[in-house]
Amino acid sequence: MRFRGLMVIVALALLLAAPAGGRVLDIGFLDDPAGDGSPDITRIEVGSHATAVTFIVDLANQTTLAAGQGILVFIDSDLNLDTGSDGIDAVLGLVSDGAGLLRWNGTQFAPAESPSAYGYHHDGFRLAIARSELGLTGDKLRFVVLTAPVERGDFAPDDNLAEYLLANEALTLQIAKFTAAKAVVAGRRYTATLQARRNDLSELSSAGEVACAAKVGTKKVKVTASFPTVLATCSGIVPKTAKGKELKVTVTLTLDGVRVTRTASIKVK
Repeated sequence: MRFRGLMVIVALALLLAAPAGGRVLDIGFLDDPAGDGSPDITRIEVGSHATAVTFIVDLANQTTLAAGQGILVFIDSDLNLDTGSDGIDAVLGLVSDGAGLLRWNGTQFAPAESPSAYGYHHDGFRLAIARSELGLTGDKLRFVVLTAPVERGDFAPDDNLAEYLLANEALTLQIAKFTAAKAVVAGRRYTATLQARRNDLSELSSAGEVACAAKVGTKKVKVTASFPTVLATCSGIVPKTAKGKELKVTVTLTLDGVRVTRTASIKVK
């Protein structure tokens, strides 16, 4: 991962991105003027639950990050401008090959071990992390987002720190749709898909781990897990020896420790 290479960018960015003060905004959504930087931020959304927080950053006409580009979320985790670097205690970043976390160590921002940080693109660039890794001292945080390269990057919000009130509700996943064929021909492909709605972002989940299990009677059947867009998917080929029997396929989606599961019973012809 090239995230370590962003330390130099971060050092430069802090000179621009961390205002000594400024109007504080209570926001869930924040629009940003178009054409004031490149990559150009057009909107930011923040969502949270009891154990994690997610930042969603929309970039104008861009769904991937090129080499040297990045999205950096500068976070004031204790609402104290006298700590960190001009108040900034941590930087959550996304580059073309992954996400990571930097923490202020008293003299500089250094890479921090972060098992929970992740980022990807789906209806915006998403950066998520466990709240426990941010060193929060209360139920609020302040932040500003910057895109890199710094020389022509964009800020949001402009000339302010945005303040966000973290939600303390537990994450819930509610199954919105489960799909599987009622019957399948032996030797043909079978597929079962699950969609789950997450309460913190009020949308179908596009993140999480998919686990699959399939069997005919007590015999396990080979199955592959995938997660295209919002579909937790389990698929494979029905054994030819399963003709006349029943195939059971179980799809499980797990996000931040919360799990939903559903099993389909498919008749094999």
